[in-house]
Amino acid sequence: MLRILLFPDSGAWVAQALELDVCAQGVTEEQAIENLDATIHIHEALDSESGAQPLADVKRVAPAIFERLYQVALPWDRGKPGLAVRRTPLEQASVA
Repeated sequence: MLRILLFPDSGAWVAQALELDVCAQGVTEEQAIENLDATIHIHEALDSESGAQPLADVKRVAPAIFERLYQVALPWDRGKPGLAVRRTPLEQASVA
């Protein structure tokens, strides 16, 4: 199960994976998640083509601030199967 934190940033939504230090943006929450999924698949495909271990060059843990935000975020039930998505309330969304 991949955990994902959704949060707003500069007029867009960011989907940050917690088990991988990978993120993507989108205009909507759904688009951010789709873009994150595509980003992960592209990394896997490029690694496979080059003979590298899939996602070997990606850090296995996102920065700790995202874990802390995930813990206080609210469950978001519009995610995809295999994803545990939580969305930060706007007032808690600062990652600075």
